[in-house]
Amino acid sequence: MVTTLLSSSADIEDKLKKLVSKKIDETNNISTYLMRNKDFLLVVSDYPSSIVSLLRALSVSNSVVFVLNNNISALDAELVLSFENSGIQNCTVVYDEASDTSTFEKLFAGMELAKSKPINIAEASSIPVHAVDKGGINYVSIDKHFLVKGIGSVIIGFVVSGQINKGDHMFLLPSMKEVTVKNIQLMDVDVQSAAAGSHAGLALNNTTEKDMENNYALCGAKEAYVELNGELKASKFYSRDVTSLKDIAIANGGEAFLAKIERNGNYSKLRLNKPTVPVRKKFVVADPSLPVGKNRIVGAFELSN
Repeated sequence: MVTTLLSSSADIEDKLKKLVSKKIDETNNISTYLMRNKDFLLVVSDYPSSIVSLLRALSVSNSVVFVLNNNISALDAELVLSFENSGIQNCTVVYDEASDTSTFEKLFAGMELAKSKPINIAEASSIPVHAVDKGGINYVSIDKHFLVKGIGSVIIGFVVSGQINKGDHMFLLPSMKEVTVKNIQLMDVDVQSAAAGSHAGLALNNTTEKDMENNYALCGAKEAYVELNGELKASKFYSRDVTSLKDIAIANGGEAFLAKIERNGNYSKLRLNKPTVPVRKKFVVADPSLPVGKNRIVGAFELSN
């Protein structure tokens, strides 16, 4: 399972040591750790200066861990709202002796994240491991790609949905170049398949280094989209008039997108700056034009059935 760490603290290192056993990878301002409960933990390094990496991390995650610090700030509220609008069902709040639990409970009473029973960070191994839905379209984020002598093109990323098997025919996004999965590794061990929630290395046939340029995912679908139809549900905590909002940021399957909104009654159309294949029905919507300290979470966009 993949978990995103939500923390407003600029100094999280001491708490992080209690949660994780080792660092696995780092790319594009997101570090991947192995937690003590064996989950993968994503830690965003450029939050709060940027909201985009947080959206990207949430878009591949099945759960969140919220670190309750000693001072509750506007950033904590923004992080809580990012979870509330993400469509993620699983959350854990962790605290230590300095955490301001009473203020947290008072400010966020009634929200989903505040309903979970807090766990002392010293008991990090007791953070629950939730089941991952292995259904859906086969989809792998591409965090890194490179050539290996004698093997060929290799990608590393998270299996966001579905199950990838050796021999599967898939497509690179957004080029739609067809490739075949030649080999699969999980934690440097050769396997026959990789299910949603795993961090995998995939060797691909029928690819060159040039083929890999500017592709951000591997997908089982044969068609990608630059338009998404659905409903924009604005948060009551977003301060601007949402009807005048034109440009937003969303993330899907580990990739960030800028989008323009076209409205038709209660429904909206998002025009993305590049093609995608949706792997979930709900996306966090952010307003990246707002400064740090202002709530940048607009709400959620839910796809039409």
